[in-house]
Amino acid sequence: MTNIIQRHDLKQLDFVILVIFLGVIANLSDYGYGIENHISKLPPILRQLDSSYLINDFYVNSTTQFGPLTYFSRFIAFFLAFAPLHGIALFFTLLASGLVALITFLFARDLFEGSNLAGVLAVCIVMSIDRNGPIGEAAIIYDRIMLPGGLIMPFILLAVWAALKQKAIICALLTGATSIIHPLVGMGTGCILLATMVMSQVSLNLYRNQQDQEATRLNWTTIIVAAMILAAFSALSLIPYSNSESISTVQYFEILAYLRNPHHYIPSAFGEMAYIRASSMLIAFSIAWYWWQKLTKVSEYRVRFIAILTIFILFLLFGGYLFVEIIPMRIWVTAQVFRFVFLIRWIGFVIVAGLIAYWFSLYQSNLYAGLFLVSTVSPIALGITHVSKLLENQKKVPGLWLGVYLQPSLVLMGVIIILLVAKPAVTFQIMLLALLNGIILAFFYWPKKLFYASMVAIIVMLSLTGWFRQEIELPSKIKNTVIGNLLKPQI
Repeated sequence: MTNIIQRHDLKQLDFVILVIFLGVIANLSDYGYGIENHISKLPPILRQLDSSYLINDFYVNSTTQFGPLTYFSRFIAFFLAFAPLHGIALFFTLLASGLVALITFLFARDLFEGSNLAGVLAVCIVMSIDRNGPIGEAAIIYDRIMLPGGLIMPFILLAVWAALKQKAIICALLTGATSIIHPLVGMGTGCILLATMVMSQVSLNLYRNQQDQEATRLNWTTIIVAAMILAAFSALSLIPYSNSESISTVQYFEILAYLRNPHHYIPSAFGEMAYIRASSMLIAFSIAWYWWQKLTKVSEYRVRFIAILTIFILFLLFGGYLFVEIIPMRIWVTAQVFRFVFLIRWIGFVIVAGLIAYWFSLYQSNLYAGLFLVSTVSPIALGITHVSKLLENQKKVPGLWLGVYLQPSLVLMGVIIILLVAKPAVTFQIMLLALLNGIILAFFYWPKKLFYASMVAIIVMLSLTGWFRQEIELPSKIKNTVIGNLLKPQI
């Protein structure tokens, strides 16, 4: 793929610095400390430092038993010898988001023939979309607060990339190591990826395209070794649970699923709009996946891997309904399968970003490129743009008259209407998307010295406003905007 902007003075290191900066800025724009789920993670960490901390508190005392937060609490507590907790939380949260941005950039370049534009657009989109996802409110790619899932996400995304490159042992090592900090995401992702690798290879062997020279056969011994590695890591978390107290399955369902987190576990509680958004997103990703394999040189294994991974997760989601609400099974509640939609979201948005870069490279398709970019903040708008483009491409086919009425300008009007009536969070996402795109444009068009000087100035300014946050009172009109959050983050 040809890059639309050619500058001989931009090196690969410049792009690396840019995307890490984008990741940090995106996180700072909505960063929080001691809010939402983060507040429940702080007492176990503080108990690690002081055995008498809240000695009479039931919740804190319960964390002294082995549980999902044990290794996470010990890990964070270790670094508290070097800095206060709020500083450690900020550092690791920004580090994780910066690494997610970097891995997303490199992954997009790999999928789209080394296109730097595809990489930076992928970062821009991934860092500005709704973090929770359209369904289940847990499909997080990067987090605004210091949580176990957010800290391990860079390694999880590397594992996905390794699986796509048929590196089973690397995939198992990465997901296995992350299972120590977050057992569910680490073990669950590892099992999903290894199973997808096997199914993709079996599918390739059954319907092998003789012209596809890039696809290589999996070494089944490697798969077995990878499975053993993942099992060994999993044992570090699962075996200690045998000594922990357990409640009955009925109580487990009532407390965890129905009382505490129905928005994560109970599909009937998600609401109709959640399924509409998820379906629209899936349609858009399916169309993007189809165009991706048509417009770029890609191995058959990669095409099948992404398709099978998506279908596999959809079956898991069906199981998350059947074996939670119809035939209740404890293991399905524990698995929280709707969390793994993040795998579809990350790969899907990267492919969409690559296609946007492709449309930008075609002068006559610039309007569609901009339309696609704006629509990424809303799953419904994203679905509309992709379907309209698919039909518009077929408007010359006899009998398919609908495409004539789906011109970019008309679709743009529809997308704007959808965004205007959408939930308020979409406004914040649009502002963040615009901010990140503005940084990218400055990177491409400003002299390097001017851009880096501005970047350093922004970092210094944000550091100072964060340090003196209590003394600064922002005007009400910008207090809750992207700029307001950047100037006065919740630290």
